[in-house]
Amino acid sequence: WNFSFVGATAMLAAAIPAEEAASVQGANDTLIALSSVVCSLAAGLVIAALGWSTLAGTSAGVIILALALLWLSRRFGAS
Repeated sequence: WNFSFVGATAMLAAAIPAEEAASVQGANDTLIALSSVVCSLAAGLVIAALGWSTLAGTSAGVIILALALLWLSRRFGAS
C-alpha cells in the first residue's frame, strides 16, 4: 500500500497549483492517518465483539465492492 500512497501523493502534487501543494498534501496526509487510526480501532472492536470471521467477511465485502467500482469505472468511465 505504500507504493499506492506515494503514487497518489505524486499525482495530487501534479494536479494542484504549486502554491497550494504543501497545505493540500498536509491535509491529505492527515486524513489518511486519521482514517488508518479509525479503521485500526474499528477492527479491534469488531474482533473483540464479533470475532475474526465477522471481520474477515466484512473485509472481503469491502474488497469486492472496491473491485466492482474499479471495474465499473474502467468500463463506463472516460478513457
